[in-house]
Order: sequence, then structure tokens, then C-alpha cells
Amino acid sequence: MINEEEYIGTILGLVSVLRMEAIVDWYKNTVVKLRIKDALDDYLYDAVKKDRGIDLSEEAISNLIQNVILLAENNHELFS
Repeated sequence: MINEEEYIGTILGLVSVLRMEAIVDWYKNTVVKLRIKDALDDYLYDAVKKDRGIDLSEEAISNLIQNVILLAENNHELFS
């Protein structure tokens, strides 16, 4: 279980990754979405799992990425 500060920091980090990688109409571009997924995976593995010591399984990371992408696609105007 992580504390509220770690949780908020992780969410803000995910949003930051999305904003850095998103381009106009990113949600329609498969190549860009793959690049975003890779960047999210790197962030979750390197910054969250390794640096912060938060235990995330590969399945948890995959599920998080899928949910983040789905939420971002449904709110794409925030990230373009």
C-alpha cells in the first residue's frame, strides 16, 4: 500500500509523461500511442518501481498503462 503523497506523485508523473509525448491527434496515431505506452512503462518501472521502491507487478503495470491510455483517449483534448 502506498501513501497519499506517493499516489499523487505517481499520478502527476503519469500526466507529465502523457503531456511530454502527446502531439496533435495522438489518439488517432497508433505509432504515437505505442511511444506513449513505452514512455509510461519506462516511468512506472524506473521512477515508481525502482526509484521509489513501490512494488508493481508486470500485470499491474500493464493494467495501469491500459487504463491511463483509455482515460487519456477519452479526454484527448487535455493532452493535445
